[in-house]
Amino acid sequence: MKSPLRCSVCGGATTCPQGRYKAVLAVQEEDILRLKPGEELPVGYTVTHYRKREVYALPLKKVVDGKEYRLELVGSAQRWRVQAHYGVLPVWVGMVTYAFWAIPAHPEEPLEEE
Repeated sequence: MKSPLRCSVCGGATTCPQGRYKAVLAVQEEDILRLKPGEELPVGYTVTHYRKREVYALPLKKVVDGKEYRLELVGSAQRWRVQAHYGVLPVWVGMVTYAFWAIPAHPEEPLEEE
């Protein structure tokens, strides 16, 4: 018998992504920036994986149809939960790291300047 605390769609308990995002998009191949080791990372990008001859990087934000999506990185178990709820399969971008674009349902409060 399944626990009543587990999601009936993805099986997650505290890790269920249902309701976390307003919209989700898959990362496209052209979103991934491949650099040579030692090349400067452009502003607004984050490194997701290092290989011997390549560095994988993705922008932190992407605008599609006037809507700003932010980069979300998840592990392999969460990858399947995102697909189960949103129909988008996150893309491999490094050692057990998968990426997708999302608009958070509850955006964080802006940081206050001191």
